[in-house]
This record gives sequence, C-alpha cells and structure tokens, in this order.
Amino acid sequence: MSSLALLLIHFFLKIDKLNLPVRVTRGHLSSLQVKIPWTALGSKPVQVKLQGIFLQAEPVDIVKLSTEELRKENFLLKRSLLKQAEDVVIESLKQTQTEGDFSENASYLQLLVAKIVANIEILVEDVHIRYLLTHSLTHSPLYSLTYLLTHLLKVRGQSSHYW
Repeated sequence: MSSLALLLIHFFLKIDKLNLPVRVTRGHLSSLQVKIPWTALGSKPVQVKLQGIFLQAEPVDIVKLSTEELRKENFLLKRSLLKQAEDVVIESLKQTQTEGDFSENASYLQLLVAKIVANIEILVEDVHIRYLLTHSLTHSPLYSLTYLLTHLLKVRGQSSHYW
C-alpha cells in the first residue's frame, strides 16, 4: 500500500468543549478527505480536504450560568491565556536556535514530522457560519450575521503565517 485515502461523509459536529463565548447550536461537515502518501511522506504532500462546513452559533447567556460555571469559565480562560503566552515564548526560543543546531540535534522522526507539516496541503470549501442574536425573553431572532467562504487553499511550501 503506497498511500492511504480516508473519506468521512456527512457527520455532525459537536463543538461545546472549546470554551468559546458562543454556543454552537448546529454543526455539520459534509466531507473530510485525507490522503497520506506512506511511501513518500518526506517528498509528497499530505492532502486534507474539508467540504461543506455549516456552523450556527449564538451568544452564551451568562445570566443563566451559575457562579460555579462562571468561575470555571474564568479559570479556563486564564489557563488558555497562560498557555498562549507560554507557546509564544517557546516559539521565539525555537526561532533563535540556528538551523544547523536543529539539524544536528533533531532525530529522524522530528525531521520527518517537520517536513510533513511543511508539505501539508489543506483545502477548505463551502464554509457557512451563521451567528444569531436572539431576544432573551421571546427567543425570536433579532438579527443574524452570516459568513460564507467558498474556497481556501493552503499549499505546500507556504508559511502558515500567511494563509
């Protein structure tokens, strides 16, 4: 087997553990396709294709949250911010390391993973994100904001900072 092709079709997304200030009420992904070239991982790209993403979200009603839930949300937010700061510091330390030092100290697996990440191709098509603000008493929609994305492509060799 020289490559693996994985295709998942029509499944629902449950995104309630991300600690977002919104509640995702509906989520659907039409297809997820992954192609992995096992025999040429270092030279050929791993291809990931996401199609038909639909998310419907609404703001979290903090009035309905208990004190314990608010404390938990606050703690998770603080932990997330500390993790982000730690990641920035670690990334800046890694960037100060010279390329020669990396190649001398890195194992074959580390080099292979770095090459795979650099060569990944990601294609995202047909994204529909809908944000609803509803009246708190009647639960009828006050307004809706919709974001549509038809095509997004990250090709290999591009830095992830620019896509």
